[in-house]
Amino acid sequence: MGLRLATVALLTLLARGALAEDPVYVASTAPFSEPLVASREEVDDCQLPEKTIEFIRADAKKAGIDLVVDDAAVTAKKGRVLLVEIAGIDSSGNWFWGHAKLMALKGRLLNDGAEVGSFHFWRRSMGGILGAFKSSCSVMLRCADALGDNVAKWLQNPVPDAH
Repeated sequence: MGLRLATVALLTLLARGALAEDPVYVASTAPFSEPLVASREEVDDCQLPEKTIEFIRADAKKAGIDLVVDDAAVTAKKGRVLLVEIAGIDSSGNWFWGHAKLMALKGRLLNDGAEVGSFHFWRRSMGGILGAFKSSCSVMLRCADALGDNVAKWLQNPVPDAH
């Protein structure tokens, strides 16, 4: 009876993912680490620090990575912690002349404070199809969305100095 109960308990834990890898903690926002080539109004309206983390979390979830927002865990650097910064944005152009947006992210994955890997990714967008009819924020958020996918893929195999 004891072996049967242990087998059921193990299968239950496996089904719940309890034996999966520990979660990765991330801050609720990605701070800016470099000077911006954009207006402060645009930065505030687009909510890039918050939206960037939302995109990364959504793409990490699709990749099967448990990315948990926990500012306290990030500050303490206990467990697996993803540090993400917006390393720069360049927002030029407009709906009439055409958008020219660029966004860069840099980050590090720590395990109990020790660096496991790091990255520096950037994306550029002119708005895609019908870009002239899109707002500046929607084009900038296209960059953030693409970067979220890059970070999620990197989290599957975090290596130092990924570009």
